[in-house]
Amino acid sequence: MSKHTRGPWRVIATPHKSAPGPYAVVSVADGYESTICWIDSVAGEFEDNALLVAAAPDLLQLVIDALEGCSPKEWNPRARAAIAKATQP
Repeated sequence: MSKHTRGPWRVIATPHKSAPGPYAVVSVADGYESTICWIDSVAGEFEDNALLVAAAPDLLQLVIDALEGCSPKEWNPRARAAIAKATQP
């Protein structure tokens, strides 16, 4: 398995002007919240970029499972959920 920070990852709006960006992607595992990254990009792209980053662990696991022989019936609902997480606030 990869060595990335465990998911799930989610997007939060940063409430403080001193934050490095208007959105952060965080992991909440074992009761602890860890910042994965701050999103600071062109206006209008902040939230979309954050959503895509937050969906990365789900998308990675989906590809791993698909390549390991899961049937489309098993991974199709998960694929749709991962796509929705990456594209919808």
